[in-house]
Amino acid sequence: MFRSGIQDNSCSVSNAQHDDGNSCEGVGRRRAGTEVRVMVKTVAALAAALMLSGCATKPSLYAWGQYEQLIYFSYKSPSVMSPEKQVVSLEQDYQKARAASQRLPPGWHAHLGYFYSQMGKINEAARELQLEKAEFPESTVFVDYLLAKLPSRPIFDYSNYPAHSPHSILVLPPLSKTSDADATYSCLSTISEPLAEHGYYVFPVAVVDQILKEQGMQGAKEMHQISLDKVTELTGADAVLYLDITKYALEAVTIEARLVDTRSAALLWAGSASAQDESSESDTSRLPHNLWDFLGDLARDVAVDLLLDKSHDVCRQAIVRLVESGPGGLPHGPYYPKSLTN
Repeated sequence: MFRSGIQDNSCSVSNAQHDDGNSCEGVGRRRAGTEVRVMVKTVAALAAALMLSGCATKPSLYAWGQYEQLIYFSYKSPSVMSPEKQVVSLEQDYQKARAASQRLPPGWHAHLGYFYSQMGKINEAARELQLEKAEFPESTVFVDYLLAKLPSRPIFDYSNYPAHSPHSILVLPPLSKTSDADATYSCLSTISEPLAEHGYYVFPVAVVDQILKEQGMQGAKEMHQISLDKVTELTGADAVLYLDITKYALEAVTIEARLVDTRSAALLWAGSASAQDESSESDTSRLPHNLWDFLGDLARDVAVDLLLDKSHDVCRQAIVRLVESGPGGLPHGPYYPKSLTN
C-alpha cells in the first residue's frame, strides 16, 4: 500500500516531457484547481453562515415572548387556551421583559387588558389599557373605546393621600386569616421589592419583625395592634402597611391592604388583589407511559413541593398586582422616576 502511494504521487520522466492532461504538470494543475474550488466553496459557506448568524442575532425592538403563539393557540384551541392561561403566560413574559429592561410590543398591554376584563379584573384591565395608551399614543382612540366598554367599579378615594404623601412605609407581618402557618412570612418576604420599585423607602421587614418581637409582640395579630405612636417612636415611618391574607391555597392567593398615616391615622389607600397559578393543571400529553415513569414523576413532584412553596410565588404575583398603579392601585412614591409616570 505504501509503495502504491509513492507511485501515485510521482511522475515518470517520459510523462513530464508531454504537455497533456496525464503529465505531471497537468496533474498538478488539476489538483491546484480542485483546491481552489474547495477553498472558494468553503469561504462562500462561511460567509453565508456569518450572514445567517447576523440575521439570527439581530436585536429586536421588543420582548415578544409568547405573544404571537398565544394568539395562534387562542384561535386554534380556544376551549383550551382560556383567558386565565393567557394571562399567566403574559405575566411571565412581563417579568422576563422587565428583568431584561426590554419594551413590550405594540398591542401587548391592550391584549392583556382585554383578557383581564374577560376575567372580571376591571382594575387590572384599566391599568393595562392605560399603559398601552401611555406607551403608544397612536392607540388612544382604540384604547378609549375599550375603556368605555369596561364595567364601572368603585375606585378608592385618594383625597387623603396628597396631603400626606408618605416617603417611607413600615410593613407589618401580614395577618393570615387562613389555616396555613407559612402564609404570613411567605408573603412578608415578597413585599419589599414591589414597594421599593414603586418609589418608597421600605423598612427592612425581617429587622422590623425582630424588633417588634423584642417589644413583646410575638405574632402578626399582636403586631397589628401596635399603636401608631409606638411605630413613630421606634422607626419614624411615615405610614404603616397592614396586610390581610384572606386566601392562601396551593395555587391561589388573595391579599387585602390598608396604608395608614402614622401621624394622623388617616387612611391613605386601601386595595385588594388576587393571583393564581395554572402551571400545574392536568396535561394529558404528560401522562406517564408506565408505572416506573409514574413513580418517578411522583417522587419528583414530592421533592419539588418540599423545596418550593408554589403559594409563595403566587403571593408575589398578588403583591405586585396590589401595588401597581392604575385605577385602585397604590400611587407612586417619591423615588419613582417622574419620567416613567408620564
